[in-house]
Amino acid sequence: MMAKLERKKFHKLSPVDLADIEQRFRERKQARQDAHGGDQRRACSRLFKRVLIWCAALMVLAIIISTIREKRKPPPAQVQQGTSIALLRDAARLPADLREFETRAAVLDGLAAGSKTARDAQIDFARTHGFPVEVVNTIAMRFRLIPPGAFIMGSPNTEAGRSPDEPAHSQTMTSPFYLGICEVTQAQWSRVMGADNNPSWYKTKNNGNPVEKITWYDAVNFCEKLCESEGVPEGTYRLPHEREWEYACRAGTQTPYSSAGDWRELRYFADFKENGDQGTSRVGRLRPNAWGLYDMHGNVWEWCGNNFYTYGEPGAADPQYKAIRGGNWHLTALDCRAASRYRLPPDSHGNVCGFRVLRVAPLTD
Repeated sequence: MMAKLERKKFHKLSPVDLADIEQRFRERKQARQDAHGGDQRRACSRLFKRVLIWCAALMVLAIIISTIREKRKPPPAQVQQGTSIALLRDAARLPADLREFETRAAVLDGLAAGSKTARDAQIDFARTHGFPVEVVNTIAMRFRLIPPGAFIMGSPNTEAGRSPDEPAHSQTMTSPFYLGICEVTQAQWSRVMGADNNPSWYKTKNNGNPVEKITWYDAVNFCEKLCESEGVPEGTYRLPHEREWEYACRAGTQTPYSSAGDWRELRYFADFKENGDQGTSRVGRLRPNAWGLYDMHGNVWEWCGNNFYTYGEPGAADPQYKAIRGGNWHLTALDCRAASRYRLPPDSHGNVCGFRVLRVAPLTD
């Protein structure tokens, strides 16, 4: 009786009540459908976002790999010939040389403050005095013009890794000179000293690595023989003095390295302990400073022409030791700073000792 009564009461619901119940059923059904669809849409959205993130990550990785490969790409095998030494003052060829140079000038990205000013000074001096920015000699050694200027040699007391023998002091370079864009290679050494003469420990098939295991006497002998082979006065080719070396290394900067920042940025410009520690590398494969000089930091130590001396003390030079600069592949970045100085007996040699050649420039008018 009660069941019948309940059913009877239900059937007696008013049309308004029935419509309200039906509307609620429809709303709940729609809500369930919406919820199910929302879950699907959210799932699709999450999947789509994951796909986008992975695609973006792959694109960034591809860009990074491409950039690293480009920065570490070795130079072309052939040497691009420039103005010969005999044509240093050939003003007729200068404008074309400068236009070509300005289109392929050293990229300033990653270099420290002062680099652009130094590069502009290099071009302005070349234009004003009729000097080529780059010259190539008879054995394909390339040299870059280093214009006159002033700089602070040494390091401030706050510089990490500094030694007491490198106090900061001003220096003025009154004359221009040309400096090899790279260390002397094994191939260049053999062309001057003999085809079978390669003392290097890290010999390479193309002889593109720097020559090493070189004593100071060996480096001086190379410069003398190079002068003889080209028929130029003795001393035209020589080792740079420390102040010339540091001035060229800095290229307008006063930071520990010609590159900006710490060793993480230096690795794009130099080979040193934190950047591999696997021996020497092909010269010129990394990026140059503002004056177009490669490997001024790291790779191999570079002998300088002068005895090791005490800054600020005229005549305080020790003939038992020669200055050697630039650090090498086995030393830390702090030992490869522009101001970092070392001294060795001139008969020292090893697979970290190489050199770079300076070419004396003609006097300006």
